[in-house]
Amino acid sequence: MNGFVATQSLKDLIFQQATKPLYKEFLYGLLCLLVLYLPFVLAIMAAMWLLHGVDMFIAFETDFYNPNDGLLFEPILSLILGFIVNVSFAPLNAPIENLFTGDQCKDYLFKPKVSGLP
Repeated sequence: MNGFVATQSLKDLIFQQATKPLYKEFLYGLLCLLVLYLPFVLAIMAAMWLLHGVDMFIAFETDFYNPNDGLLFEPILSLILGFIVNVSFAPLNAPIENLFTGDQCKDYLFKPKVSGLP
């Protein structure tokens, strides 16, 4: 059989056993936030300062929003679409991520394809 066979149930993918204490997971998430978010914010602030100088905070009001552009949808439709996206993302993201990054997928993708090789 050459195909990928998942050995975990959907319940196992959703309710996983923690491998690290919760505080370590929280600190790791905070570290990722600092490493990824702060340089991005600093780059945006530096670009705004280079473009507008000391008036950069006033320029934020017009640089990222043009009031002359119309709405793409009616406000209620935008609210409904945002609600659907937010409600569906949270329960679907983790199981799908585990399907693609789980141990079964890694074993299948990175095992030797030709028999007889060490």
